[in-house]
Amino acid sequence: MTIYDIEEKDIEFLYNCPICDSSDIEIISEVVEKENKTFKVDFDSNFTKIIPREEHIIFLSTACCIECKFVFRNKRPNLSWFEKSWNIREDEDKDAVFEQAHDPEKEKQRYNRYENLSKVLEEVTTGRKLLDVGCGPGTGLKAFQSRGWEVMGVEPDPVRAKVGNKVNKINIFPGKIEDFTEPDETFDVITLLHVLEHFHSPKDFLIHTIKKIKYNG
Repeated sequence: MTIYDIEEKDIEFLYNCPICDSSDIEIISEVVEKENKTFKVDFDSNFTKIIPREEHIIFLSTACCIECKFVFRNKRPNLSWFEKSWNIREDEDKDAVFEQAHDPEKEKQRYNRYENLSKVLEEVTTGRKLLDVGCGPGTGLKAFQSRGWEVMGVEPDPVRAKVGNKVNKINIFPGKIEDFTEPDETFDVITLLHVLEHFHSPKDFLIHTIKKIKYNG
């Protein structure tokens, strides 16, 4: 899988809880990434050498709000970095991109997870219209579809959305939920599996998304 370069300028910080705005937060985990840099060494007036240097930066940091107990990413790549990464993926070799977007083992796990979820949801709702936000290439939606659900997905990564539309034959909107144009109160169920932590404004996202759920959905 391609690892895209990241620098300190690509990282953004949250100093306050996005739910209650408290600044009393505790760091509970960090993910460190390598940052390749170079520095110049002047050996003498006639010889200068550029030497590569590997440094480490905190790629992700997870915090817990002491006041309301909300857990969130307080240090993360900004949206511009993600959009740049997605654009790079679109320009790469198509076969390599497909392999990145469609890991068979991961997709098998995803299918099984969604299949189990569909069985649970069928016990608590009679509606069968589902929206999956952050659906990837749509493998999970195939599990629901195989059980008679009407499904649709939203996926900001254009490559994964393309794989879902063309390979898995799932209706996937390639973009952000804020730009999703389906009418309000359309879906019986909206799922977010391993997705909410990626949203930079989770409160705004939930306020926007809940409008798409039917009454009693």
